[in-house]
Amino acid sequence: MSEIKIRTITFYKNYFSEFYKNQNLKVKEKILWTFRIIETQKQIPTDYFKHL
Repeated sequence: MSEIKIRTITFYKNYFSEFYKNQNLKVKEKILWTFRIIETQKQIPTDYFKHL
């Protein structure tokens, strides 16, 4: 996986930080892993956005 960022994720207000703070470690790791994919891949598989 390329580590060069091609996009930036921006959060609205503090909604995400409140949600993230209440998650367990395993969920936090999965969230960060998904963010890295979104930021570094040119084409993002639709599986990552189906539930948004």
